[in-house]
Amino acid sequence: MISLLLYFIPVALYFFYKWATKHYDYFERQGVPYKKAFPLLGSNFSSFFKKQPFNKLLLDNYQTYKKEKLYGYFEFRRPAVVLTDLKIIKQLTVKDFDYFMDHRAVVKEEVDPMMTKLLTALEGQKWKDMRATLSPAFTGSKMRQMFDFVSTVGQQTALAMKQDIEKGGNNEFEFKALAMKFTVDVIASCAFGIEVNSFNNPGNKFYDSATRVTNLQSTLQILKFFGYMISPKLMKMLNITFIDKDITDFFREATLETMKVREAKGIIRHDMINLLMEAKKGKLTHNNNNNNVEEKTIEGFATVEESNIGKTEVKRKWEDDDFVAQCILFFFAGFDTVATTMSFMAYELTCNPDIQERLYEEIVAMNDELAGKKITYEKLQGMQYLDQVVTETLRKWPIAPLLERACTKDYVLDYDGKSLRFNNLMNFFIPVYCIHHDPEYYPEPDKFNPGRFSPENRSQINPDAFLPFGIGPRNCIGSRFALMELKTIFFYLLLNFSFEVISKTTIPFEYEKVPFAMKPINGFWIGLKPRVKLKEARHQHVDSLHASTCFRNIAHGKPIILFGTGKDLLLQKLALPEYVEKWYKEFPNEKLIGLFDFRTPFFLIRDPELAKLICIKEFDSFTDHLYTMSEDVDPLLGNALLSLSGDKWRKMRATLSPAFTGSKMRLMLKLVVETTDAAIKSAKSNMKEKENDDYEMKEFFSKFTVDIIASCAFGLEVDTFKNPENDFKKIANETMNPSGFAIVFKFIFLYFIPKVMKLLDISLLSRHTKKFFRDTVSETMNYRENNGIVRPDMIQLLLQAKKGQIKFEATNAEKPSQSIAEVEESEIGKSVETTTWKSDELVAQCLLFFLAGFDTTSTTLAFSAYELAVNSEIQEKLRQEIQDMEASLYGRELSYEELLKMKYLDHFVTEVLRKWSPSPGIERYSVRDFTFDLDGKTITIPKHHSVLIPAHGWHRDPKNFPDPLKFDPERFNDENIGKQNLNAFAPFGIGPRNCIGSRFALMIVKTILYKMLLNFSFDVSEKTQIPLQYKKSMMTVGAEKGYWIKLKSLNSL
Repeated sequence: MISLLLYFIPVALYFFYKWATKHYDYFERQGVPYKKAFPLLGSNFSSFFKKQPFNKLLLDNYQTYKKEKLYGYFEFRRPAVVLTDLKIIKQLTVKDFDYFMDHRAVVKEEVDPMMTKLLTALEGQKWKDMRATLSPAFTGSKMRQMFDFVSTVGQQTALAMKQDIEKGGNNEFEFKALAMKFTVDVIASCAFGIEVNSFNNPGNKFYDSATRVTNLQSTLQILKFFGYMISPKLMKMLNITFIDKDITDFFREATLETMKVREAKGIIRHDMINLLMEAKKGKLTHNNNNNNVEEKTIEGFATVEESNIGKTEVKRKWEDDDFVAQCILFFFAGFDTVATTMSFMAYELTCNPDIQERLYEEIVAMNDELAGKKITYEKLQGMQYLDQVVTETLRKWPIAPLLERACTKDYVLDYDGKSLRFNNLMNFFIPVYCIHHDPEYYPEPDKFNPGRFSPENRSQINPDAFLPFGIGPRNCIGSRFALMELKTIFFYLLLNFSFEVISKTTIPFEYEKVPFAMKPINGFWIGLKPRVKLKEARHQHVDSLHASTCFRNIAHGKPIILFGTGKDLLLQKLALPEYVEKWYKEFPNEKLIGLFDFRTPFFLIRDPELAKLICIKEFDSFTDHLYTMSEDVDPLLGNALLSLSGDKWRKMRATLSPAFTGSKMRLMLKLVVETTDAAIKSAKSNMKEKENDDYEMKEFFSKFTVDIIASCAFGLEVDTFKNPENDFKKIANETMNPSGFAIVFKFIFLYFIPKVMKLLDISLLSRHTKKFFRDTVSETMNYRENNGIVRPDMIQLLLQAKKGQIKFEATNAEKPSQSIAEVEESEIGKSVETTTWKSDELVAQCLLFFLAGFDTTSTTLAFSAYELAVNSEIQEKLRQEIQDMEASLYGRELSYEELLKMKYLDHFVTEVLRKWSPSPGIERYSVRDFTFDLDGKTITIPKHHSVLIPAHGWHRDPKNFPDPLKFDPERFNDENIGKQNLNAFAPFGIGPRNCIGSRFALMIVKTILYKMLLNFSFDVSEKTQIPLQYKKSMMTVGAEKGYWIKLKSLNSL
């Protein structure tokens, strides 16, 4: 007997081996490289026995065989092909989809009837019909209907967690467990119309069922999967189903009973059950989308499009179990995949606090915009940075690291002179994780970088290499719903909590060695800390006693109680430029110094290179201004570009930026010239009635700038020389020419106690001013739209922006600027922006354009007049260049290109901006801690602190500009410009937040000087203050005794 066993055992083992390895020579016979297999277990034995993380196995194979475009792989006993070439992937999943329509059949219908009715398991025409039946349930219009359910669960989740922490509960969470409770609650609500509240009732049937079915790492589930793959007949004989019978019975009852009750009582709730009831009656189609309202929402980058298969009309009659199966699929598929993606996103935000902070700023900006209302589907989709973070999470941690398709009929793939034959026993796999981590498609693939999906960078992404929701007609039907869940929960969580590293957080990420999944070895442990709102944090000022902490290793000024280091400025003993220059010179050998704004520390950046680091390279840490007006206090000033912060600023900058390109300046120049000529004509007329030739040039030029901006911004002719009491001029004088301490204290109180000022209805702008601008803008817009009027001015550009018809014209053959002072637009301003702006948000930009352009431009012109008067040789040289240009025109009007060609005019204006900078100090606000090395010392600029770029100090420093007090346009000529430190030249700011209107300001200044020097001479008057001294003001830049100049018409000389 023993001898007989000894004979049969080797024979049985031999035949078992031959059966187990029957197909293992398949690829060798076809000359295709392949991954060697272990008998029965195939090529993935190392992952199956938990020797290697699943993704590491995929990546090692991908890197080994990538150059081959594909390689063979054995899934247990069956041969399969892994595709590594994007063109082949697209060919098989899109072009030749009919050959690879199905998924591999893991479970046969006779073994588990319910499992095989799931959309993911259906095959052939039945899959096509079910896809077309369900597809209309997942359009954007249907997501809008379900969004309120998702949003409510998101709010309840954040509230439950916050209350638990505030009651003394633990604030350390295994995030996957938390995320699963959220997704169970969302899907129970959206699919079945049932509220289960898994946070308070974690033992509910939905949660229990979900965790049992989706725990693919449990020994029982692994053995089930193994059994189905090896011997489905044995599984049928043993009556083992993949989903336990009690679970399918529960969902069948929940689905059918809910349908029955709603049908009987006429209940309509916009959830999945309702949509399936419509589908059952044949009422659910792609045309049935809320009164056929055209889809306008720009949805997430990761959203996949439905193919024509999903849009066909279906006549098939479905059984109850067909719909029960889809509810089960919707529940289980949406439960684990979204919870896992949530966990990876939370992990990345925890490990990347700078990204978390920027996303929080966008969320706060949106929350402020909502003003207490719930967020809508459209608003959520419009959150650009949130979409970038979600998209990057899906790239780095794809929901399905491996996609598969089954061959449904014989197919021959020809590639690189080879042929590979597919038969209906074969599958192919797409290694999504590997493609997403291929540096050929994503530089630095292991770095979490949402910026790679920014509007300006998206064009660099190969769409065929981004596959989180699959590819082709069999892509994920629920991509919109999954994205909506992800974005909603993080909107509410980040609004209420900061995500923080704790001792249990796995850093660096270490994979658990489990088959078919990616997870950290100890789970997703994260600390959640209830937040102090950003706007509240800005006003929690740091006491000056904290200088020893804030200014460690930094030279700093000694503060005076209440005044900080600004006593002389606040008491108007120093002008703003003088204050900047005083402290700039106080520490001549330092690159960075500390000062105090009242009680709050801030940093003055003396070194231009350090300023470039902060304002350009590290811009995301210093995106905002501190001295901004809250929208709550003043809806107009609070919405002006200067006051906006975070993502709302980015969107507005991108919206407005196309209005200030060189091409738009060419269009506007005609208006500027016409208005300047008219103003000069009126000025000459007034001169005949004047007793002397003395003019205060700020007042004189303010009439020009009022007229020009009224024309270019609002399309209105006001002629201030003839009508000096017009509304534009009165408002400009009221707002930008404050006297005494009233405006100073108003500004201080609005900064420190904005809520009190709002209660008292006190604003920097009068009610009359705000009403005037609102009425002017809205009436002009309405009139033009109703009458089809088009005029190349700011109103027209805002009308285009409002309709999404304006974008940065990068292909417009913009020549390099010939103006030394002009600043370049960053990629932020060049991105495509489709935000729909409210009326006040657009009016605010017109208001800012008027007030900022009026004062800075007229001030620069006044300083220009002073320098022309005291430097007669310079005046004559400049006039000669202008007269030469005028002679060359032969009576035609000056063009924008010809204006830019006048080099000495540009040198002159540039020197005015250097010596008399319109912005003596440029302020930025830190939105996160920024730590850097400075000459061997580690320096930290803490979150919620300001830095000041001392432009006036730089411009008056002989190290940057030799003999800085001398007015010398020649320093900027071709011979001398190399001797100047242009990195220290910042009249219009530095980095992405520079002055958006630099081109417009330079065009106005140059045009007015051009026309004035053709018509007038500038001479010193008895009232001229020489040398000119600054007016002692903390708010504006001006001359102590005014800009008095003797102005004579050249025609009378």
